[in-house]
Amino acid sequence: MKTFRIGLLAIAMLRSSIVSWGYDFEVNGIYYNINTGAKPTVSVTYGKTMYQGQIAIPETVTYEQTTYAVTEIGPNAFCKGEELTTIILPSSVKTIRKEAFSGCYKLTSITLPNTITDIEQYAFSSCKELTSITLPESIKAIKRATFYGCI
Repeated sequence: MKTFRIGLLAIAMLRSSIVSWGYDFEVNGIYYNINTGAKPTVSVTYGKTMYQGQIAIPETVTYEQTTYAVTEIGPNAFCKGEELTTIILPSSVKTIRKEAFSGCYKLTSITLPNTITDIEQYAFSSCKELTSITLPESIKAIKRATFYGCI
C-alpha cells in the first residue's frame, strides 16, 4: 500500500509540472486552436508569450500539411496584451469571442472586416487607448459591455 501511495504521489507531481498553455499549435508567433467541424478552421488563442506591437492575423494557416481558415478570435486570445498596439484581422474572421481584447491598454485602432457577424461580451473592455474602430454592417450582434471601460 505504501508503494502505491508513493507511485500516486510521483504521478501527481509529474502532472503538476506539465504546463498546459491552451493552444493546439503556433505558427509565426500566433497561437491557434483547431475547431471541430466539417471544414478545417482555427481560432486565434493565447499562448506562452504575450502578443505585442502590431499583429496581422493571416486568413489561413498551415500546420502538419493541413491548411486551416482562421474564422474567429477566441476567448481571451489577446487579453491583457498590454503591449499590443495594432491588430489587423483577415476577412475570414466571423466572430470575436468574449474578452478577446480585454485589457489591451495600448490598442489604439482596429478595423473589423465585413465578415464579422458577432462580437461577444467584454471583447474590447478596458482598451483605454482605443480611439478608432470600424464596425461593418455585417454585424448581427454586439453583446453587453463590449466596450466597457473604454474612454
